[in-house]
Amino acid sequence: MQLSFFISAPGFAMSLENHGPGNRVASSSAISLIDTSNVGGQSKTLYRIHGAFMIAAWICYAGSGMLVARFYKKTWVGKQSCGKDIWFSVSTYLIVF
Repeated sequence: MQLSFFISAPGFAMSLENHGPGNRVASSSAISLIDTSNVGGQSKTLYRIHGAFMIAAWICYAGSGMLVARFYKKTWVGKQSCGKDIWFSVSTYLIVF
C-alpha cells in the first residue's frame, strides 16, 4: 500500500490562476488513497457551511421537481423526450440529481 500526501490548492474554477505557495494546504501525514478514513482539516466551519449549502440546494431542486410534477403535467401534454413525457423527465432530473 502506497502512502501519499494530499495537497489542496484553493482557487476559482472559472479562471486560470497561479495558486502560489501560500495557498496550498497539505495533509498533516501521509495517507493511503484507497483508505476511507478521515483526513484532518484546518477547520470544521467550512465543512458545515458546505453541508448547509448542499442541503439548501437539495431542498430547492427537490421542491422544484415536485412543482414541475404537480403543475406541468397538463401543460406539456403529448410532448415527449426519450419516450417519456417532458414533465416527468424534468421532475425526475430535478429530484434525483
